[in-house]
Amino acid sequence: GKVVIAIKVDRNGNVIEATYTSAGSTTANANLRRKAIEAAKKSKFNVSYDSPEVQSGTLSYTYSVR
Repeated sequence: GKVVIAIKVDRNGNVIEATYTSAGSTTANANLRRKAIEAAKKSKFNVSYDSPEVQSGTLSYTYSVR
């Protein structure tokens, strides 16, 4: 299933907040949600001192059964 995580990123490219959002998600499985949040918090983006102090967006993770 697909898990969508809403994120906030600071100017240094660090994810400072990551939360599950049902909008766009196709599963509410607690284990997949936890794994997606953990992965999102480890994400790193480009440093940009010209950008707003905090930027918001989403990350989508698709999990499949093997």
